[in-house]
Amino acid sequence: MGLTAEATVANTLRARRRRRHRNEDLNTVERELDRIRDLGRIYDDVAMWRRADGTYKSIFSSSETWKQVRLVGQVKELHKGVWFSGVTSKYSFLLWLAIHNRLTMGDRMLAWNRGVIASCIFCQHTMESRDHLFFECAFSAQIWEVLMRKLLQLLQQRYTTSFTEILTLLSASYLDKTTKFILRYVYQATIHKIWHERNRRRHGELPHSSGYLIAFIDWMVRNMISSIHMLDRSKLGDGLMMWFGSRD
Repeated sequence: MGLTAEATVANTLRARRRRRHRNEDLNTVERELDRIRDLGRIYDDVAMWRRADGTYKSIFSSSETWKQVRLVGQVKELHKGVWFSGVTSKYSFLLWLAIHNRLTMGDRMLAWNRGVIASCIFCQHTMESRDHLFFECAFSAQIWEVLMRKLLQLLQQRYTTSFTEILTLLSASYLDKTTKFILRYVYQATIHKIWHERNRRRHGELPHSSGYLIAFIDWMVRNMISSIHMLDRSKLGDGLMMWFGSRD
């Protein structure tokens, strides 16, 4: 057919005239090329985008493209306790880092620098780690207990200071929306405030007492519940009553 081994259909259609062959199979190929050339005169080329299911569409979809380029992992229920409606972004982001153990705790810093002081800044005794700081340390455990023990008792939930057990509770599906919001928000606000206080002390600033932190977190929770209810009266209607009931 007078074609090189590297020839493409597009090049053949543009830069080659039809030939006659004694071999009928070659004439069949020529007829097919003519058919494709005629179609090109009638229809313009259209860009088609591949979807995750293998089909093609003329409309681009960023979500479908994302499904193809990313590695799909197993869905973990704990994300429900981190990202939810009404969340404070910096609280959720900090918790997400803590879940993946990406905060610069003493045990991690020790791996980078053997001379660093890796003990807990609050109790001064134990190696600082994620599970110790939230909430095995006596200082942070006191804050968590004052804020959450009675609330968990009212909800007939077992009180715990275990980081992973608390996360499991926050992702529970059997709790109503108001209860889940208060539990999740208090948890995230407490972690953020303790981490902030930890960093203040490590940088030589004057320390705040546990009572101050408890009062500050209480004030943040009240403001958030009130703000959400004012924006939408159908949300968190009994939220303040539930929170006040746990503060007696």
